Amino acid sequence: ADDCAAMARAAVETYGRLDILVANAGILKAGDLCDLDPAHFRQVVEVNLTGYFLAAQAAARVMREQSPAADGQRGCIVQIRPSRSREFDH
Repeated sequence: ADDCAAMARAAVETYGRLDILVANAGILKAGDLCDLDPAHFRQVVEVNLTGYFLAAQAAARVMREQSPAADGQRGCIVQIRPSRSREFDH
């Protein structure tokens, strides 16, 4: 959470405001579902869900406080999901 807040602050310090966050990070631990280590599954959840949540939350907090841009928007958050829909072999 602290890293994400620092990222949002750095954008404002560098560019004067934060207009967009593109969340495009993720990991995949593929394998046989019956043999998948729960620790690997938790790692995927932490990176793909919690990581996105913390980055979006930090950006939204900054965007909420800034004045609207010329288009009337305070900012935009875009989440790009992995293109692979099947993660586990069965």
